Amino acid sequence: MADDINKAQEQLVLLNDALTSLNANIKATFKSQADTISDASKTITSDFSKGIAQANKSLNEQDKIIAAINKSKNMGTKIDNEIIKNEAIKSRILRKAEILRRDGVEFDEEKLLNSLEQIDGAIANLEVLKDQNIEKQRERNFVGEILEKAKNHLSVRRLLQLALVATVNALKEGSELTANIAKNTGLSQKSSLQLQKNFANLAANSGEVFINSKRLNESFNTLASQTGIVSSFGGDTLVSFTQLTEQLGMSAEQATQLALTSRLQGTSTKSTLENTVATVNALNKQNGVNLSSKEIFNDISSASKAIVVSLGMNPQLLAEAAAEARSLGSTLSEIDQIAESLLNFESSIENELTAELLTGKQLNFEKARLLALNNDLAGVSKELANNEELFSSFANGNRITQQAIADTIGISRDQMADMVMQQKFLTLGAQGFTAEYGEQTYQQMLQLSATQKLEASMVKLKTALVDLVTPLIPIIDAFSNVVSGVATLTSNVVSGGNTSQNEFDYDKMASAMSNVQVNSTIRSDSFNRHNQSTNHGSYQGSARHKTGYA
Repeated sequence: MADDINKAQEQLVLLNDALTSLNANIKATFKSQADTISDASKTITSDFSKGIAQANKSLNEQDKIIAAINKSKNMGTKIDNEIIKNEAIKSRILRKAEILRRDGVEFDEEKLLNSLEQIDGAIANLEVLKDQNIEKQRERNFVGEILEKAKNHLSVRRLLQLALVATVNALKEGSELTANIAKNTGLSQKSSLQLQKNFANLAANSGEVFINSKRLNESFNTLASQTGIVSSFGGDTLVSFTQLTEQLGMSAEQATQLALTSRLQGTSTKSTLENTVATVNALNKQNGVNLSSKEIFNDISSASKAIVVSLGMNPQLLAEAAAEARSLGSTLSEIDQIAESLLNFESSIENELTAELLTGKQLNFEKARLLALNNDLAGVSKELANNEELFSSFANGNRITQQAIADTIGISRDQMADMVMQQKFLTLGAQGFTAEYGEQTYQQMLQLSATQKLEASMVKLKTALVDLVTPLIPIIDAFSNVVSGVATLTSNVVSGGNTSQNEFDYDKMASAMSNVQVNSTIRSDSFNRHNQSTNHGSYQGSARHKTGYA
């Protein structure tokens, strides 16, 4: 917009120069003909010159308009007036020029045409300034418009309506969350409600903006579905499960394995996961690599049940085995496959002898076989990594030799090649990167962007309202039973049906009403009296000094 205004100023300078030159020229021409033209023609000639001068003056006004627009002043009316004025000047000049032609007064027609073009240019320039003025006013009024709209939309009545709608929606969502617990676990409504309240307390005390009662409810139901058991699982486990699935993107099955194996260690799930990352950092430093803790988590969570049980269902031992496998350029499942192959003694020893015959080098897998027998997968990885002859012979061997070497550890030639390549990739700038940017932490793995934090905050605020009204669900349910009973009775009376077949249960209605205990207080300085409140079907005249629900 500033560029457009600058261009308009440059155009004004050119227009001003052109009109000034034209006016001077016309005055000189008319002066030389002063003795030969009539008095009427002299008057018209003077008016003609004045018209050019007025057009020039109008250009000077545009300078003032531009300065005012830059100060955010609304110049719409002024611009419209200047456009009308310029169009009038142009019309007058054309009319005077026609009279002068008729009287035979000579003047430079070409320069007159140029002057008219300059006036047209001035009008076009004013149209540009008109658009710029509108845009500037929009910018100036933007905040004002927002405040005005907010004022119109957020009246007291509107706020009350929004509050009512939000409360009803919160009650509905709280009821659905409670019902989901009951449906998935078979717990009573009362127990389900208490469990949902616990989720609300856990979310409030977690200190994590991403954790709310709704997400904890979903995590609980998912864990119950994955394990087939109904258990509290532990609040820390639910929080960790939610973070693993929602923030680290793990599947429900992966997160279940990682969260519950961490829970089995007896310490908090979060501490166990933090220690697992620390284990990865220590192995990175020891092996001169920079493995991703998230990938190690994925390896652990995807490990077969046999591997998990063999390593004591200990996430740190699993992390060590997965990290050593990655350092070798392999994976935890692949190392398990190699261990199984090494323990197939007959074929393993035969393949070993064949490879030694082709390479002329000693390949010794005795220690690796012992480690495999004891399910020490981390040890198997380290032993293979120390067997330099294995990898150098593969890298430098022909196709037959490469296949023979791969056969010795029970994997394909492509798998062996990938292992060699990954070993080389892992050392690329690893130490320098860690020295410059530091080690990995579990908390940083859960880091949210500013946008995600804002979104999570809004969701947590919404669920806080749900948590606030959740204790009211039994009251709403009781009231619904009362309304349903009254509706049934009314329907039977209106229809004239046989109420004996569908007799209204007054005892049930009274029981429902008695479940609603409302202690209310009306305090009035101008009326010294107490109101009555219902209490288990009876009326109580004593005033209460607080509002509560039994």
